Amino acid sequence: MILKHGAPDIMFDRGVKNNQCLRCGNRDKQLFYTYYSSYENTHITYCLHCVALGRSDSVNPLYGSETERKSENIDYRLEFELNDIQKQASARLLDAIKNKHNLFMR
Repeated sequence: MILKHGAPDIMFDRGVKNNQCLRCGNRDKQLFYTYYSSYENTHITYCLHCVALGRSDSVNPLYGSETERKSENIDYRLEFELNDIQKQASARLLDAIKNKHNLFMR
């Protein structure tokens, strides 16, 4: 699913619901920020974990469109040699993907 503002279909009536961000799945209470909006006349909570993607909050809907996922077997090859630092970074990325680690939260 691709979530974006202005898409034709509303995917969720709001971005944060029941202490969970519906964009990124965050449930860590330390990664939410709540404030009172006099304009909306209510408290608004938004997710700090994925805020760089656009704010996901407890008032505004998330828009998106359905996508189709399919896997393909592709053989990736580099036309050049990685240096030692790039090899270490590549190994960390592969390890994170295989073991489902989040490199941003370390």
